[in-house]
Amino acid sequence: MTALSELRAGSPGEEFVKLLARTIASVGKARGFPGPEGHIGWSQDAVLEVTSAFLGAEQTPRRLADLAVHCVDEPALRARLQGAVINFLRDAGRQTELGRFIRRLRDVLPDIHGIVSAGEDRWRLSDAPELPSEAGPLALEGAANREGEVIAPAWCSGTRRNPPVADRPTIARLAQRVLTAAGGSLTTAQLARAMAPRLHLRLAPLTVSLDSGAVPEPVTLGVDPADLATRTRRAWEIFERLSNRQRLVVANLDLSSRMMKPLIGVNHTQAALTRSQAVSILKEELIDDPDAEAIALEVIDLAKDWYSDRTTRDVSP
Repeated sequence: MTALSELRAGSPGEEFVKLLARTIASVGKARGFPGPEGHIGWSQDAVLEVTSAFLGAEQTPRRLADLAVHCVDEPALRARLQGAVINFLRDAGRQTELGRFIRRLRDVLPDIHGIVSAGEDRWRLSDAPELPSEAGPLALEGAANREGEVIAPAWCSGTRRNPPVADRPTIARLAQRVLTAAGGSLTTAQLARAMAPRLHLRLAPLTVSLDSGAVPEPVTLGVDPADLATRTRRAWEIFERLSNRQRLVVANLDLSSRMMKPLIGVNHTQAALTRSQAVSILKEELIDDPDAEAIALEVIDLAKDWYSDRTTRDVSP
């Protein structure tokens, strides 16, 4: 069987895994991605480790379904798989950056006056309730973005360690702002994600963060054609609701509002507002849809295709 026929049969087999490993090796070397932690470069062991991580990733069922549906032959599969691997390696790098910041927060938070532990890796202001916060991610991010001064400590460029993104006083001010907006307790990861845009930390793309906490069912390879057609139609309907600026935002959801500013040609406040409006449309359209995650991902793909096909930057609303 070929790699593509294995996918169409419902499960990646030996040929697909070989193709995946070759693609990871070539993309990693050609694009200059660092090898996985503990490896120097893209040795055979490093490639095998990343191949295993790719196959076990949460988004892999969706990625494999996408390949099975959209690839008509082996050359198309090789080309589309390259894009999937690039996105995976980028996401892994962003998560590593966020992970380092989460670890730093755990080191700094216990020493910040007015912030106390709420148990199980949760934090709150000393006069706030221990109940988990009901504030949405955008409200928390907005609170952090209102902090005017961010100071990074002096750092020796000759060291192999990554420089801190902010000094302790800056982290303390940001944490206090976010927890004030939270009105309850937050996990360290929630704090880190809220503070990350203000510190110019790139995050892995977030499709739709459902306030209800519902987790959409993962997409499997056995996609019914009728369901796929319905999903695609819904994605187009939502995409048509978006303004040009909102489409640019959706195509680049991994960027913070500040980093989107030059992309869409507005100031930081307007960029944050446009981002909030775009995410609100996705939430409004998909909050009660059992296929929310898959549809949101299709909307993002449509926006990315629209963005890549543009020859001019007409971003009028």
